[in-house]
Amino acid sequence: MRVSDLVRQFIIDNVATTYKGAAIWREDQYPFNNSGDKIILTRQSGRSVDAMIREFDVDVMMFCAVNSGGAELSALYDDAENALSYMKDNFIVNEDLKLTITQDVTGPYQTGQNRFYYRFSFLAYTE
Repeated sequence: MRVSDLVRQFIIDNVATTYKGAAIWREDQYPFNNSGDKIILTRQSGRSVDAMIREFDVDVMMFCAVNSGGAELSALYDDAENALSYMKDNFIVNEDLKLTITQDVTGPYQTGQNRFYYRFSFLAYTE
């Protein structure tokens, strides 16, 4: 399983249980094509590798439902802050995967679907 998939599932399982997971941002495909879903999208890019450790940058984006208002945007920010805090306090995802925060919560941003989202990033270490 990809590191970004593990990070996304760890967040959904432990702190953002009402969110749907996505590996690709395609607004015509699930879960983006369901306007009422809140979504977590994760992407990874590779970094250094040596004989012992592999490193990845993992971006996490948390989206609210389409056409959300101020209350939903505020709740989305709180959800992103809670997810980041949880990951900071529980940086060991499993025995082989550990995380360090590299970018705090940024946003809000808006998609072409009129979904708001916030993003944050981790540096992941795996053996």
